[in-house]
Amino acid sequence: MLKDDFSLNLPNVSLKHYYAEDAYLFYQKTKPVEMEAWQLSLGQFTGTVSQIATDNIQLDLHLHNSVVRFEGVSPSNWGFSVPMRGNLLAFEQKYELEDNYIIMGPPQVGFVGIEKRPPATYLLTFSPDFLHNLCQTLHLPEPEILVANSCCRAVGCTAKQMKYLRQSCQQLQQTFANVVNNQEKLATLAVANWFKQQLEVEIAQQLLLIVAKAQNISPKKVVIRRATVLKQAEEYMLSNLKSHITCQDICEAVGVSQRTLEYTFKDLYEITPKAYLKRLRLNYLRQCLQKSSPEDKILEFAQDLGFMHRGQLANDYQQLFGELPSETYRSITV
Repeated sequence: MLKDDFSLNLPNVSLKHYYAEDAYLFYQKTKPVEMEAWQLSLGQFTGTVSQIATDNIQLDLHLHNSVVRFEGVSPSNWGFSVPMRGNLLAFEQKYELEDNYIIMGPPQVGFVGIEKRPPATYLLTFSPDFLHNLCQTLHLPEPEILVANSCCRAVGCTAKQMKYLRQSCQQLQQTFANVVNNQEKLATLAVANWFKQQLEVEIAQQLLLIVAKAQNISPKKVVIRRATVLKQAEEYMLSNLKSHITCQDICEAVGVSQRTLEYTFKDLYEITPKAYLKRLRLNYLRQCLQKSSPEDKILEFAQDLGFMHRGQLANDYQQLFGELPSETYRSITV
């Protein structure tokens, strides 16, 4: 068990490790959940939190050696608690749950419980927008409906489902440990992207689909992968470069909501669908200019693509390509 605090910021991902010898201080470090804790068992308390976080989701692994009573409030995010290994938890001092369960904490909801034995727990925290978008992508009900259908905000899952989810979390934590021990070698963009992909796609989707299946809720449609959404949206844009199309037109062509479309582009391309369409049109205009067409056709090409304001066109074109449209034409014709 590491006894030193550790922090490393990678592109789009942060890695942190906390160590505490006091139960209250231990839980104070487990942001974004606000809670208080009291150690019930005898002996010195020792606890650690290993944390992997993106802008949308955070995974904490909690380890400690004592029985602890805790209570608090989930602030603005959604929390999902998954036992790392076999435990028995008395939830709200009423319900005894075996290790194959997931506890859900909606924003601004209070909780209180007693751990019967020292736990090892994964806590996944979702931003509300990300969770709602993911439910839409998976064609599941809104998160509030998933929680409303559950008993005491906890759902029992099959051993097979939980094993697969735990293995995914454990793989992530093992990579975390490798980065801690080999910072210079492993602190790369590829590693950061892998963490983000595993957290925001693989584990997040597994978790929601398990929660839904445990309550006999089936996705309304086949799950649409984000890569498919992007491919179909781009194909539609390319076939309509000279047409006046809106985001709603693209959504109808692809079969997703506008919120899902915008989230998908922002998450994977870090750009809005509208801005991406503009880039496609600017690239097409550049290709037309590079074919050595008459210079007086520049404005006509631009208007065909929906660029009506010459000054704005020149500014957008120069920002993307580092030169004006007329300079592209002259460099080809010289």
